Parts: sequence; C-alpha cells; structure tokens
Amino acid sequence: MNKLLISMLAILLIVTSFSSANTELHKINEAIDIKVPCINNGAYCSTNTTCTITITDPDSNIITNDAAMTNQESYHNYTLQENVTNKIGNYLLNVVCIDNNKPGHNQLTLEVTPTGKATSTQQGIMYLLGFAAIILLFFALIYISTRFDSGSLWGFVFKTFFLIMPMWLLVFLIHYTQLVLWSYSYVESISSTLDIVYYVVFILILIFSVLWLVMLLFNAIRYLRASYLKNKGWDDDEIKDLLK
Repeated sequence: MNKLLISMLAILLIVTSFSSANTELHKINEAIDIKVPCINNGAYCSTNTTCTITITDPDSNIITNDAAMTNQESYHNYTLQENVTNKIGNYLLNVVCIDNNKPGHNQLTLEVTPTGKATSTQQGIMYLLGFAAIILLFFALIYISTRFDSGSLWGFVFKTFFLIMPMWLLVFLIHYTQLVLWSYSYVESISSTLDIVYYVVFILILIFSVLWLVMLLFNAIRYLRASYLKNKGWDDDEIKDLLK
C-alpha cells in the first residue's frame, strides 16, 4: 500500500468496537448514535476533517448515502434514527474521511437485534427445555382427557375441558415459538409468518371453545331435566326417548 496513504489514512474506529469478531449490538426501532474517532498518523484528525457515512440495511437498501457526520473534534458522529432501524440483521457502514485532502476509508458493521443483546447458549438450552415442557404437558392433557367417561355430565365437562386445554396450549406454543425466533436475528420473516398462523389458530380455537360452552350448557340442561323426570318416577328408557 502506498506509504503516503498509510501515514495519512484516517484510521476510523467505532468507539464500541464494531467488527466481525465483536459486532456492536443495538435494539430494533431505537436510534443509534454512531461515534467514529478519526486518527491520522497517531493523532486525532484536524478540525478541518470532514467525514461522510453511507449505510446499507440488512436487505441491501441504501438508507443513508454520503451523509455528513458531525465533527466533534476527537470523533465524528451520526445519529441513525429509529425509523430506519426497523429491520433485524447487519447494517453495513462505509465511512470516508478527508483530512487536508488526504482520504481515509473504513467499512464497519453494526447488528440490530430484537433485544439489543445476543442470544447465549444458556438461553438456547432454556428455550429447548421450555419447548419440551410444553409438548409433554400437551400430551399429558390429552391422556388425562381419555380417563373420563363422557356419558355423565361431569365426565363430559372434564373430558372436553382436558381436550380444549391442549388446544390453547397449542396457541401458547405458537406464541412461544414466535418469541424464541424473535430473539434471533435472522428469522424475522418466519416470526412474521407465525404471527399470522397465531391469530388464525387463536380465532379457530376461540370459536371451538364458544361452541363447547354452548354444548356444555345444552348438556347441563338435558342432565338437569333427566334428573327432574327421574325424580318424578320416569324410567330410564322413557327419559332417553324424550331427550333424543
């Protein structure tokens, strides 16, 4: 590399160390104050230094093109507004500085996540345990429902209750999956699709639950009527014929 370029190159360093090995994390939909110290030949760049920044979002759209950064003497800064940090993933920063007609360039990366934090291995293990617990509970509730006889009123109540509970657990599982996927940076589209699935399943199970309550009320009325007729001396066959 040209010796003059090496000596006069503005060495740009993000204060919080944006790099492929140690990428700075930021939260989605929050403003990001990008601070870039400018060092020229071992000293801060002069007050006449100008820096511009071009930013590309995770979808490779240019959201800032050669925007002027503010010279703060020891560093230059640019505020990325929250209306453009609405995508999860890596934002590519291209910064160009000119100090006394000597140009310097650096390419940096910042990462936007749902929480502004990286998902650790421990969190991943907890998520898996959560999935396992929900699935086990799902099958346990279905098994419990088979232990009740729907021939009696209370048998019908408990049997259908333990059948409906797994359905609502399924709704929770979908929502839980959304939260898990949302905590990772590159599954936003999957999480958005699950959002639609969540509401469709929620509405269907809500309708089913309302129908179940109507059936429960209907069966309760039939049971009470049968009890009343039996107290009046009706035999079981007569009651069954009447309640058909």
